[in-house]
Amino acid sequence: MSTNATRPRNKLLTLLIGTTLWLTEPHPELTRPVDRQKARLTAAFALMLLAFYLADGLPAFQKNPARLPLLAILPVMISASAYFLARTRAVAPGGFLLLAGISAAGYWRVVAEGNNLLLSLLFYVPITLTIGSALLPGWAVLLLTGLNMATVLFILPALGSAAPPNLGSALGLVALFGLVVILLEFFRKNIEAQRLLEIRQANLELQEIRQNLELRVEERTREINRRSAQMEASTQVVRSAAAVHDLRELLETVVTQITERFGVYHVGIFLLDTAGKSLFLQAASSPGGRQLVKNGLRIEFSRQGIIGNAAYLKRPRLVQDVSTDPAFLQIPETSATRSELALPLLIRNRILGVLDLQSDKADAFKIEDVYTFQTMADQIALALDNTQLAEASQVALQQLEALNRATAGDAWKARLQDKTHRYLYTPLGLSPLGEKSSAPEESEKTIHVPLNLRGTSIGTLALKRGSSDPVWTAAEREMAEQVASQAALAIENARLLEDSLRRAQREQLVNEFSTRFSRSLDLDTLLQNAVRELQRLPQVSTAEIFLNPEKDTDQAQ
Repeated sequence: MSTNATRPRNKLLTLLIGTTLWLTEPHPELTRPVDRQKARLTAAFALMLLAFYLADGLPAFQKNPARLPLLAILPVMISASAYFLARTRAVAPGGFLLLAGISAAGYWRVVAEGNNLLLSLLFYVPITLTIGSALLPGWAVLLLTGLNMATVLFILPALGSAAPPNLGSALGLVALFGLVVILLEFFRKNIEAQRLLEIRQANLELQEIRQNLELRVEERTREINRRSAQMEASTQVVRSAAAVHDLRELLETVVTQITERFGVYHVGIFLLDTAGKSLFLQAASSPGGRQLVKNGLRIEFSRQGIIGNAAYLKRPRLVQDVSTDPAFLQIPETSATRSELALPLLIRNRILGVLDLQSDKADAFKIEDVYTFQTMADQIALALDNTQLAEASQVALQQLEALNRATAGDAWKARLQDKTHRYLYTPLGLSPLGEKSSAPEESEKTIHVPLNLRGTSIGTLALKRGSSDPVWTAAEREMAEQVASQAALAIENARLLEDSLRRAQREQLVNEFSTRFSRSLDLDTLLQNAVRELQRLPQVSTAEIFLNPEKDTDQAQ
């Protein structure tokens, strides 16, 4: 029930507020918030006064229509004019007319109804001046005060209104009130101006802070972009280096990639020699640097010099202006250098060399960039170490293969010195061939495939087809070569197994000899047992033992 009753009241209130806002809407060309507020307030006061004058003045005029009709209509006309002016851009004149209308209402009551002049003077005028302090500037309030005093002193007596005895004191109070209002308005405006100045100052400071923040954000963004570009360039350099497995090609790739991606005019890589005393320039990107590589530039591994110092201390060395660093080595081929960054190539705290970056601009390298460059140098050192290890492993593997070939060749020469193994397989079965038997000559129906073992030929596989069979194709020849390769490996494994068995038998005989020899403590018996056991060895027909100390032999001689 209460809810249903509240809804009509809310609708009525909403309608009333909407109508009031529509009736007091400022002119569209008024854009300042202060002007729009003054216009809306002036229009609202004008409507209120207009309604009041019509409701209150009309009955009084009906009672005495012959007395001063113009003066009775004047407040209504002034209020209506003030309202219409408040709806235009002339807000200040409208406010002035509004306040003049309020004062006129008081004087109208004095003239038309005979009210007390002092009561009207001390009631309407202060209200007028108080509202004027909100709607008018100080000079307009002062003018309004003067008009009120002139009305009391000159206009009202001319209209037949008698002056009260205390009129001078009342006018003094009005003047004092007007002065106070003006001073308060001046004080308020000063305070507002001061606050506005403070707000502007705060806005300027905020704007400056925002600009500084924007500059810092912009600088930070540029720095992040630059660091990201450096990291990306560093990654590309390391990726390119990792894809190369030749040491010389690796060094050339690194110096070229760094020059292109980081914009330095000279990049050099120094490697430490095996003695650990000198650093030799192995690769360079600039024309002068390549000439230094040909000349064999060498730098001592010591605290002296930028490059030598970086290698000796195992930490980066940055020189923003080489003209101020006495350690800088003046070289004609790199005379354009203005700043230099030397980075040690470290792997497991072991120095491999130095990555040297030189720019033709001073302050080309920032301190915060050293970490990025050193990380790149560490990755390059890892790739360099892997390449060196790969090359060393390749050399060792080649040496081992050569040794295996030589060992296998010697072993098969010794194995085949007394006897050659030759076998023939036919549909009738497997049979050995004589020493003087010769292999069939190679033809379209016969192929000879060597039995290669680690680059050494240990025999031949001869394959022959019948006269009615097709000739050998390239694919069949390739398959035969693969079979021959597997056969050679199997033969080598069989030989190694036989050698292992023979070594095991020899070791077993040696152990048996040692056991039998240890059973006798008599020298003659021991020698007899030794001769008897040695004679039992394969391919031993005679065994003799002589005891002839070297000392006695020397004395006999």
